[in-house]
Amino acid sequence: MEIETSAYQASKLWLVGYIPLDRNTFHYLIGAGFLGAALVHVRKHPRTRPLALALAIAVVLGFAMELADLRDDMATLGFWRWRASLLDLGRTIALPLAGFVVVRWVLKWPARASERPVQR
Repeated sequence: MEIETSAYQASKLWLVGYIPLDRNTFHYLIGAGFLGAALVHVRKHPRTRPLALALAIAVVLGFAMELADLRDDMATLGFWRWRASLLDLGRTIALPLAGFVVVRWVLKWPARASERPVQR
């Protein structure tokens, strides 16, 4: 019995064959793309809404990619490699999550010394 590669897995293998990067690096690049797109909108006026949207899209896309991997794992291996899927999901959302957290932290930090609370 020959195992047939799905179109999704074949496209991933094709992409890795032409771009000399580790397969896991692509997950970071996907997240970096969403983070970069969101940072364009918050460049002058820091806001969390574009970063929250980028994070939400990265989460949805990450889950969709891992559902496709789940389907392929079940068809080819007979079991789900859930640890690899969790790591891939984490890699996909790491940069948008970091950007969101940093901007939230910056927005909560007082901009001037006069705005800082007095410590007694």
